[in-house]
Amino acid sequence: MTAAADHGTVTEYNDNGCRCFECLAAIRERRQQRRRLAQANGGIYPGPITHGLPGTYGNYGCRCPACNEAHRVDAARGRAGRVARTRANGGIAPIDTHNASTYGNWGCRCGTCRSDRSLDDRARGKATG
Repeated sequence: MTAAADHGTVTEYNDNGCRCFECLAAIRERRQQRRRLAQANGGIYPGPITHGLPGTYGNYGCRCPACNEAHRVDAARGRAGRVARTRANGGIAPIDTHNASTYGNWGCRCGTCRSDRSLDDRARGKATG
């Protein structure tokens, strides 16, 4: 870590790995600025970046076809890994929180997740099966 005067900067976050409140706020603001710029440009970040990476989708807010596809593939890979860990654990997600989101994101089929998913579907007016 560097001197206290350097906190609250993107450089401190990126180069030195600081995760204090001020540095987190600085990186959050930088990412929000980039996303706003992409939104103002029809969803495509206009700056000098490498398109087709999941990080460009998330960090810059770019929604060009290449970045959308990279994000889709990365999200599917992440979900597949979570579901595999759930199946290896007997169909129960190896996490502490179980709810409708765990049912979808982790493929958990414990009683709590099934019940919450059913309630969530009913609240949205979906038929349950």
